[in-house]
Amino acid sequence: MFEPSERVIYSDILKPEDGFEIDFAICTTYSLDLAALLLSAISIAGFRYATSDETLNDPLALLKSLRDIKDKFVVFCQDNRIIDSGKDNLLVGLLGKTIVTVHPKKGSFHPKVWVVRMKNENEVRFRFACLSRNLTFDKSWDMAIVLDGTLGEKEKYDDLKRLISDLISMSKDQLDAAQQAKMAIIQKELPRVRFIPPDDFSDDINFIHCSSEKSLFSRLRGSFNRMLVISPFITRSALERLSKKVYDPARNFFLISRKDELDALRKKEANTDMKTILAELAKVLYLNDDYGFDEYGNEKENVLHGLHAKVILAQSGHDVFVFSGSANATSRGMEGNNYEFMVRLACNRRDYYPQNIIETGPLASLTIAYDVKGQLPETDDLDRRLSDELNHMKDTIIELCDSIEVEEKEGEYTCYLLFKETRNLNGEAFCWPLGSSEAQAIRIGKEDDSKRMYLGKVDKAKISAFVAFTCAVTIEGKTKREKFVVKLPIINDPQGREELLLCYIVNDKEHFLRYILMLLGEITGVYHGQQSQSSKKNSHETFSTQDYMLSLSVEDLLECFARYPERFNKIENFVKDLRTHKESAQVIPEEFASVWNTFEQLLKEKHG
Repeated sequence: MFEPSERVIYSDILKPEDGFEIDFAICTTYSLDLAALLLSAISIAGFRYATSDETLNDPLALLKSLRDIKDKFVVFCQDNRIIDSGKDNLLVGLLGKTIVTVHPKKGSFHPKVWVVRMKNENEVRFRFACLSRNLTFDKSWDMAIVLDGTLGEKEKYDDLKRLISDLISMSKDQLDAAQQAKMAIIQKELPRVRFIPPDDFSDDINFIHCSSEKSLFSRLRGSFNRMLVISPFITRSALERLSKKVYDPARNFFLISRKDELDALRKKEANTDMKTILAELAKVLYLNDDYGFDEYGNEKENVLHGLHAKVILAQSGHDVFVFSGSANATSRGMEGNNYEFMVRLACNRRDYYPQNIIETGPLASLTIAYDVKGQLPETDDLDRRLSDELNHMKDTIIELCDSIEVEEKEGEYTCYLLFKETRNLNGEAFCWPLGSSEAQAIRIGKEDDSKRMYLGKVDKAKISAFVAFTCAVTIEGKTKREKFVVKLPIINDPQGREELLLCYIVNDKEHFLRYILMLLGEITGVYHGQQSQSSKKNSHETFSTQDYMLSLSVEDLLECFARYPERFNKIENFVKDLRTHKESAQVIPEEFASVWNTFEQLLKEKHG
């Protein structure tokens, strides 16, 4: 479980089992990168690329994926933690419906889980993934527990039922009727799932929903012989409470964290004339920062660096309990201030004993002993003050933003940002509609009585629920900047934005035919230019996309239609959407149109 070479590829979590398709998926994350969400959509839709850059640079694959699965998943995230590392990707505008922003009354929305409902004609299965990683491109060392299961008769997991119930409640009317119906089905079924434990672990699986009503501390019942805590962020109060659950913590309590976090804790303790709690623990370690770099200081490929995993290994006799998920060893994470989610597994293997994990196990080569009496590095609190001020400014902007208003006049669209009240900002801020260029950013006045701010004229296809911001604060001559994204409701949202977006992506006959090949690829194996068997037997040369598509005979397509007629509905909808605009209709080749007329008639007969 802790071996660096044993990794879970994020996209594999979203890959359905053989013979199944994803019916609906729910994701929760603290931070959300819209570009990473696009990649998740690609994974759910079934595309496989070698690199994320290759994926994000294929707008046709992204377009197809989003059209295929836009009604099949929803993502819940903290409202002030959305970013977009992509390069002005127009397709993020299609993600508005899939994202639900959450602002808890207390603390942060911090769980990181995937709930995936899969089905075929005869059976429903579930996958539950509990992670420490957000839906971003962060390369830190994280943990993931992935469990598959089938439906049972009786409810077994109240915490899973509570999780879905809370998400529905937190959505605050952001879910449409179809999403609510899917969530209701999962709320009913998920507690009944019989999950299969990972190898070496018993079927004693516990799901732990952590909130103000039920903290993680309350679920750590009893005392333990030994304990290993792995956490990138720590507080003295949390470590004190955890260490009290261990017999003789000076010999049996082990901690792995970040070096800068350990330094910061000691500095806080020194400022209050307190003896450091770290000196009362058996071993204090930090992740070797050089692990992800070669001898010349260059970053190694595909090697993780930096700590982000959150794990507690608690040994009681011969039994070991592994708690993993989103909660840090902090007062906010452990005492119920944040909304968190964890999974607890159980085993009785000696190699999972906390002491063995750090002394002879896989973590021995990844960690360095921390000198609890060593000299602290010289630091000032300017960076912390800048971060605090910047976060306050972000929170102020998000609280002030109300909605996006769209005005249409003679075919031109103008967007305005509406505020709930007049604004008074202590720093510099710019904003622009996401999908437009940052060069068009408008400065937000520090003091402005107007509750309506002009964002500029925007192409209809580029209108979305997202507004991008850059903020900057300056203290003592030093400036810190941050870019983030806010999702807002749209007033006067124009109809047909998605159809018009097709004009930008499918803008010539070559793109049109390649997109059709992708749709056919689901049933004929022509994804990524791979030809179907029926066409290969007549092929003696390399075709261009257009040549190959037009080489498919009516017999080829009739064979596909006879086996999978419902898949042709996607082609029908695609062609129909293109024909709604004169410009996009022109990309449909006459040769294809003449062949397609036959199938339009067949589909009409099938639909009655």
